[in-house]
Amino acid sequence: MSDQQVTYALRALREGAKVGVREMARRLGISPNSYTHYENPNRFKDPYLPMHWAERFADALEPDGVPRDAVLALAGVSDVPSEESLDARLSKLPADRRQRVLQYLADQEALHERENPARDADTTEAGQ
Repeated sequence: MSDQQVTYALRALREGAKVGVREMARRLGISPNSYTHYENPNRFKDPYLPMHWAERFADALEPDGVPRDAVLALAGVSDVPSEESLDARLSKLPADRRQRVLQYLADQEALHERENPARDADTTEAGQ
């Protein structure tokens, strides 16, 4: 996906949900100018949205009927047949993108452990 396609697609999703720029920015807790950065092809030059922003945009638009996967697709995430293993999917990514995915997973695991230390210990003991 080209940088312009991402910016135009994000705008189309927001407008299709009938959410204005100011409302979208309010939902995200950022200024309208900060938000419009992602919809402006002259300012946002990346071929994909950063995953953490795509997740936030999806959270903000989902109540208005925008499918979460439509927003996450702008971060390069797409549905892959479930029988394909994670290792196989990762092996198809360029090395730098694969490293970002692995770092994201590690960060999410660490966050989960910090938020749920007692529950995880109980689950581990129950599985033994």
